[in-house]
Amino acid sequence: MKTKSLARGPGAVDLLEEAVHLLRAAPASLYGFYALGTLPFVLAFLYYWADMSRGAFAREHAEGGAAAMGLLFLWMKFWQAVFANGLRSRLGGREKVAWNPRRAGLVALTQSALQPFALFAVPLACLVMLPFAWVFSFYQNLTVIGGEPGGLGESCRIAGKQASIWTGQCHRLLGLLSIFALFVWLNVVTTMAWLPSLLKTLFGFETAFTQAGWSIVLNTTYLACSFALTYLFIDPLVKAVFTLRCFYGQSIQTGDDLKSELLRMRRAASQSVAVVAAVFFCLPSSATATPIDPAAVQARSATVTISSSELDHSIAEVLKRREFAWRMPREKVADASSSHANWFTRTLRVSVGVLKDALKYCLDGVIKACRWIWETVLKLWPNSSSPESDSGFGSFRWESALQFSLLILIVGIASFLAVLVIRSWRRRRRSPGVSAEPIVALPDLNDENVAADQLPEDEWLRMAQEMMGRGDFRLALRALYLAGLAHLAAREMIAIALFKSNHDYETELVRRTRALPELQSAFSQNVALFDRVWYGRHEVSPEGLAQFRSNLEQIRAC
Repeated sequence: MKTKSLARGPGAVDLLEEAVHLLRAAPASLYGFYALGTLPFVLAFLYYWADMSRGAFAREHAEGGAAAMGLLFLWMKFWQAVFANGLRSRLGGREKVAWNPRRAGLVALTQSALQPFALFAVPLACLVMLPFAWVFSFYQNLTVIGGEPGGLGESCRIAGKQASIWTGQCHRLLGLLSIFALFVWLNVVTTMAWLPSLLKTLFGFETAFTQAGWSIVLNTTYLACSFALTYLFIDPLVKAVFTLRCFYGQSIQTGDDLKSELLRMRRAASQSVAVVAAVFFCLPSSATATPIDPAAVQARSATVTISSSELDHSIAEVLKRREFAWRMPREKVADASSSHANWFTRTLRVSVGVLKDALKYCLDGVIKACRWIWETVLKLWPNSSSPESDSGFGSFRWESALQFSLLILIVGIASFLAVLVIRSWRRRRRSPGVSAEPIVALPDLNDENVAADQLPEDEWLRMAQEMMGRGDFRLALRALYLAGLAHLAAREMIAIALFKSNHDYETELVRRTRALPELQSAFSQNVALFDRVWYGRHEVSPEGLAQFRSNLEQIRAC
């Protein structure tokens, strides 16, 4: 982790992206553990909800059902802790602890003693809003940490400590996860609403959902099913995100992130050696190669003869095809009526034709838009001639109220857009000659999060000249290095990303520029010199800076 990001932690978007990659790389056995614990609780909860809502004998087994739901909740939390521990082990840098009865009992005891309070603490914190992020993060950290050897007190201490760091990142994560969960829930509701209609259309299956119509959406069991499916889709991502938060939070003292990176580099090096060895041993030797007989090649080429006339005829036939018509020059057809007109008449005639076509296109677009709006309004407005509308106010259905509300919403949005257009037009009339240019803030070269794509190549070179004029050769060297990266990115030889290291850029450049060894050599020398100066705290000598600039000019010349 970078030095400056210790105070704020990784970015929320970067952490979400890394969580998605962590879930994609997880084995199927981890998802099996998660499903083993979560699916029984979700299915039992839906059954208990429907039974308590509609069951005629719900009071008789309410207590037993509640006790069963509590046991299934503890069962779910135990296997979710196993799932989070598996994700945490895949991050590397820490030894995998074997599961034994003592460890499983400690995890079960921690989850059973602390997680039930989340059913009351999290909703209360959500009502108050301010401590919600800390409370929610605390209980998620308990799931990730599982059972520490120190017991309940140690688990609570570590979970509380991890919940109190990087609070800004935690709030941004919860905001992004809430927005994502909302859209997932909308997709689930839409799919559940349209699937019965689709089955009826394709296969003719008539179900209770198609008979009830859209009013089924307001059913409490229907909404409970949609929330349960959304939870199944979102909760693994939440567990992965807070697993990464705990991993990076504890890595400040343990250095597990550096161990993980070193382990990844060692595995990549071993794989590269294995591939090179396999390619070396699989290449055929020159002794076993079949010799080529020059006489046979000459005899074979002599037997295939094509006359020049046949070749020209074949080429002409191929060029006449439609797929090669774009290569042919466009034929100029002379207009008899405009051959005697002067240049002014011809220009005026062409301009009038262009204006006429543009006006016609705009009018057709406006007419089509008005027609579409009118047809949409007619579809939304309830039919006044239907017998249902004549039966009085008591038979006014909620569908009609919904359609009327949607119509009012459309009119309001159109009015709002019209007001925005009018205000923008008035502002331009008031200040016609004033043109505002955005002031681009120059990035801080001391910031570790500066990317080469924040400025163009010329701006980095200008900053390098300015730093050399001040005598700060270390920052000048970094500006020159960023200029080289910006040049290579503009040539599409590399792709700039904050998570990439200098070694990653070097590997990517070697892969994309195999025919330019001089470019690879110059870039490798610059990377080595930049790493020694920027990360090794070596002094920048005038000879080294001159060599760096010479390599940069060679990179720009390629």
